[in-house]
Amino acid sequence: MTEHSIFSDQSGGSYGAELTAVVIAGSEEHGRRAAYAMEAAGVRTRARMDFAEAGRRLADHSLLDLIVIEAGAAPEALLDTVFARADAMARERPLCVVATVGLEQVDTAVAHLLGPRTQLLCNPTDADRATAMALACAQAGALNRGVRGSPPENDARREGEAERLQRLNEEVA
Repeated sequence: MTEHSIFSDQSGGSYGAELTAVVIAGSEEHGRRAAYAMEAAGVRTRARMDFAEAGRRLADHSLLDLIVIEAGAAPEALLDTVFARADAMARERPLCVVATVGLEQVDTAVAHLLGPRTQLLCNPTDADRATAMALACAQAGALNRGVRGSPPENDARREGEAERLQRLNEEVA
């Protein structure tokens, strides 16, 4: 009998197989919580940094699949910078982002973390983190299997609208 966990796909493989992440944590405790969820999902930590270092060096990291941000206990003055850089990186490369914030940090996070593969968790439990990590691993795995070249959802909708307008023009003409 094959063992399955919430981090296994139907074939028994791990969602996090060969995925790498950078972890930005506001405290050692928050970093440990992220590491636990990542380890359970099979995600390899490429780098771990605090918010001050992330503000300076986040863009230096390449070949990532995931950015994990644990904002609890993070310096308020660095939230804007780190969230904005993480969002920009995720959109450019494309990457998945899992960010955990406290209730007082939600407005700042929502103002910056707008990407389509971003999960924002407010005061999450360990189970919430694990679930978000599993979803991020599935999304990153799909991107790595060749979906990266496909147009974003909203582009596909625009193409559908353009085709309908083209047909309408042909019918009218």
